[in-house]
Amino acid sequence: MSVDLGQFHDVFFAETREHIQDMEALFVSYQPENIELESINRVFRAAHSIKGGSGMFGFSALTDLTHLMENFLDLVRKEKAELTSAKIDTLLAALDVLSVTVDAYENNEALDNSVISECKQQLSHLLDNCEHLEQADTDFGFFNTDDSDDFGFFATTEPSTDSPSNEPHDLHVHVATLTEESTNISTPANKQAMQQSIRVNTDKIDNLINIMGELVIADVMLQQVHCDTPKEHTQIHRALELINANIRDMQDAVMSMRMMPLSFIFNRFPRLLRELAKELNKEVNLDITGAETEIDKGMIEQLVDPLTHLIRNSIDHGVELPSTREEIGKPRSATVTLAAQQKGSYIYISVIDDGMGLHKQKILETAYANNLIKSMDLSDEDTWPLILQPGFSTATTVTNISGRGVGMDVVVKNIEALGGKLDIISESGKGATFTIRLPLTMAIIEGMKVACAGQTYIIPMHNIVESFRPTKEQVKTITDDYLINIREQYLPIVALHDLLHPEAYKPHPEESIMMIIEVGHKRYCLHVDNLLGQQQVVIKSLEKNYKAVPCMSGATIMADGSVAFILDVEQLALQTLQRTKQQLQHEAVDE
Repeated sequence: MSVDLGQFHDVFFAETREHIQDMEALFVSYQPENIELESINRVFRAAHSIKGGSGMFGFSALTDLTHLMENFLDLVRKEKAELTSAKIDTLLAALDVLSVTVDAYENNEALDNSVISECKQQLSHLLDNCEHLEQADTDFGFFNTDDSDDFGFFATTEPSTDSPSNEPHDLHVHVATLTEESTNISTPANKQAMQQSIRVNTDKIDNLINIMGELVIADVMLQQVHCDTPKEHTQIHRALELINANIRDMQDAVMSMRMMPLSFIFNRFPRLLRELAKELNKEVNLDITGAETEIDKGMIEQLVDPLTHLIRNSIDHGVELPSTREEIGKPRSATVTLAAQQKGSYIYISVIDDGMGLHKQKILETAYANNLIKSMDLSDEDTWPLILQPGFSTATTVTNISGRGVGMDVVVKNIEALGGKLDIISESGKGATFTIRLPLTMAIIEGMKVACAGQTYIIPMHNIVESFRPTKEQVKTITDDYLINIREQYLPIVALHDLLHPEAYKPHPEESIMMIIEVGHKRYCLHVDNLLGQQQVVIKSLEKNYKAVPCMSGATIMADGSVAFILDVEQLALQTLQRTKQQLQHEAVDE
């Protein structure tokens, strides 16, 4: 009897990556002065599991690499070898090779045999000065040993008392038996395993999200019917209210399936910090809190680059050298904190360091020299956003880490593309805090419905600061356009009529509603006819269903079945600020 082992490849690759991540986290957090035997055992078992699975599937490169790692780790746990910082560097490099090799096997690509061979030599070198290790088992982790239970790949069964324990096994039959038994949910152990997790293709989840979105739209339509139904139809009202409540609960449940803990990306940073601190001759500890906080899976990978840059900046620019910290009365080792928490419908992710803080005077001088500001007399709140400008850098020398003026502006663009915002707080000599605010999900957002020339548009709530009807004194004329005076600050106006309905009647600003819109750290007033109320909307992609439309980030279906565009407030801001700048230049020339 034989089994097509290809059907288990996806499980093997997924679990191997989890093992590699776990091993990397344990290596990075390893403290020689505070040895935890269980941590060493966990790393050993992870290597043993990878070796077992790769041996069964015939992935010999993985088998050879993990076999050498397993041998060395076995010596460490038996206290016959010491795990030093240099040896950890070698093991971390080996994990990198393992990851690349796993990718090659999964994608049916050619292996980099020269890199694999060099890695094997480095691992063999670790064993050169160690005591002799007896040959490890050749069971590849599929039979009961003293070191492991089931190694994470298949459910195991108790050995039968009807046959001798040393009876030869047919590998294919044994795997088939394990696979059949793993689908049997009659035993409590298997039932518990099935309840803990199940692997589902992300395309299926995305399809379910789309169906849920359609159901939310249908619910909005039903609520409109609810409002129009005579009050005496109490049974209809009760049924509609029950449907609405159940749809809301179902929506929360479905959206939670799309959520992933931030630990998926947070766990990458201990190693980054370790290597960067070593390169800069600094002593830095990483403190992670709130890694269990969940966020939309679509945002996970897009957060890696912004967070990486913020952490690199904190270590390079913020944290002082150990000797400098001692001179000013600080501990030699600095602390960088990566924290996350959920507040309402938003996720807040902060990168905090206890370094020197942002140098306000240097920032102002650099900004002034680059004509970014006209005056050096700025508040902290107005100074810190200057470092987010493209090309801005206070570094005097260019290194492979920083100094080119590239990075922070990209960070802001990536964050704003996710519907988020970056806030900066700094205190001289005490450190800086960079906080990213993100919506929980990008599939369904809270929006404000606005009217313009008889059409309905949606503005994301997280971009709205306030709404008001301006007075005559607040409206100032500049050339052929207007500015609004808000608490001694002049904001440009963008009228949706000018951009979307140039032929329609545009009321005077005093007769309209002004909405203060914030994008990044810039604000402007959006001129609309009226506010129609707040509503939860399902975002539909214009590119997939129609084509890209300027100043529109998507569309949604309203209660009456009509389509409403979701405004791209960043594009509106760019157009508005560019137009205002041109008008100011023309006015200056005329004078």
